[in-house]
Amino acid sequence: MTGGQPAEGAFNVAQIAHQVWAEGVKRLAIVSDDPSKYPQANYFPQGATIHHRRELDAVQRELRDIKGLTVVIYDQTCAAEKRRRRKRGLYPDPAKRAFINELVCEGCG
Repeated sequence: MTGGQPAEGAFNVAQIAHQVWAEGVKRLAIVSDDPSKYPQANYFPQGATIHHRRELDAVQRELRDIKGLTVVIYDQTCAAEKRRRRKRGLYPDPAKRAFINELVCEGCG
């Protein structure tokens, strides 16, 4: 999903992981901006791996060479949703901010 829409049925990451694993995926990787938020023991199916988002490129390269169905579950709050929550005081402000070059910005928000 994108934005702040709730996913139909409100499945969490672990439920989605168990579902696709039960359907027979060959390899399952969970990628997150904060992998430490997941409990370690039996939260995800045995064989699933958890990675930080900075490893996404390496994970995708690994999965492309596997025969059969592979799944990447990318768990991170949408940037627009983070901005909405920050304005309401519901999400922490980052310690560091990005500079937006107005010469190349398309103003998408």
